[in-house]
Amino acid sequence: MLKWIVLILAAVFFFLILFPPDYLIHKKTIREQEEEAKLAADTASVKYTGLKLSINLLRNNFRDTDDIMIEVTLTNIADTDQNILFDTSESYGPYHVSLLDMKSKKSALKYSSWAFMSSSVYIVEEWQERMKPYYRIIKPGHSIVKRYNLYRVAVVNDNKLPTGTYLMQLVFGNIQSNALIFTVR
Repeated sequence: MLKWIVLILAAVFFFLILFPPDYLIHKKTIREQEEEAKLAADTASVKYTGLKLSINLLRNNFRDTDDIMIEVTLTNIADTDQNILFDTSESYGPYHVSLLDMKSKKSALKYSSWAFMSSSVYIVEEWQERMKPYYRIIKPGHSIVKRYNLYRVAVVNDNKLPTGTYLMQLVFGNIQSNALIFTVR
């Protein structure tokens, strides 16, 4: 009888090792997901540009009527000055936003940038001349920090996000920011 009990227990143990239930599998926390996304973005962006883009939220929980303010930091990590067009207006920046609804795994955006709404056409030389005042030189090791309302950077339906949890990342040129997770209630 003892042999059968040991044999059954061994079979159950072996089965649990091969097919563990969900509650025994380590699921990544939101913090672990953020850290992995940040490391991947930092590695990819820094390798090619000499610039690092970081985003931060003043808080992680919002009501559906709140403005969602993003603090954007662009840091020169190269050994030389960087001359960049970082901002053409105080109301919104030249970014593209990725905003993923964590539940549906679909984009929560109508457009990833207000530039999609623009209909201006410029001759290249005219545009370059017009933008000269907006270029900034960032010295090695220095940063530019700006704050933007998410709803002025990206276009969402009805200019507000529905209740849910979202994963957000900004892209400036070919530079990816860290990823952040926040909740709208």
